[in-house]
Amino acid sequence: MATDTMLVRLKPFNRKKGHVLRCYTYRGIRFFERRGWTRVRKEIADYVQTVHQIPDDEDSPLAFDTCSEGEAKAIDKREAQEAQVKTPAEQAKDVAEARDESAAKAGGDLDTADLPQNRRRRGRK
Repeated sequence: MATDTMLVRLKPFNRKKGHVLRCYTYRGIRFFERRGWTRVRKEIADYVQTVHQIPDDEDSPLAFDTCSEGEAKAIDKREAQEAQVKTPAEQAKDVAEARDESAAKAGGDLDTADLPQNRRRRGRK
């Protein structure tokens, strides 16, 4: 049974790479990008392997990843590791959090403690 089935998924949404499909239906099977891997028969996997992101545009990227269970686990593991890598913007954020606020206070900047207390609002009775 395992040899005549494969795992397929819509490639994760990424407009820069041209991966824009979020949902696709074939033979009554609905594939959603957010659901991840789906086990299907080999003939269905062979068809969706040829589907492009934009219909009738052979130059657009392919819409599906198709592979065996072992390959799918390796792809998921690699993507999880890539997600943990810090980008330069995240590293810069860490530096900004380490800024010394006492120097800014001495320069005359205001914060909420320097503001006058709010008056009570007079409402209608």
